[in-house]
Amino acid sequence: MTSLKWYKIVIDCTLFVLVGIPIILVNRIVYPFKRGFYCDDRSIMYPFKESTIPYALVVGLGIGIPIVTFIICESLIFVQCKRQELSSGYHAIKRLHCVNLHPLVYILYYITGVFLFGALITQMTTDVVKYTGDA
Repeated sequence: MTSLKWYKIVIDCTLFVLVGIPIILVNRIVYPFKRGFYCDDRSIMYPFKESTIPYALVVGLGIGIPIVTFIICESLIFVQCKRQELSSGYHAIKRLHCVNLHPLVYILYYITGVFLFGALITQMTTDVVKYTGDA
């Protein structure tokens, strides 16, 4: 039985917050760079059209589909390895203080945590590039 340190979870959550705060601040406070207005600019001769795909749908599909895929695939791998009774650390029970965590819960926590952290870093980088200076 392996022991999962509580401070690792606190560090994970702290990193998520530290990366998430700039994303929220950039989207709420900072405005994109504005260029000049030219009457003969063909790109602005057409009426303004709102976003055709809502932001919530993009985020829901972009994050939801991979997480559901992770859960399905890792569950199938876990069951297959359990059937073959592989003696590896894959099935070791993780312990968080006095609570035993199922190995699959720990694996899904780790995989989705890495994925979500990468998604947050990508979003932050995109927002910084989009909202700053003349590109």
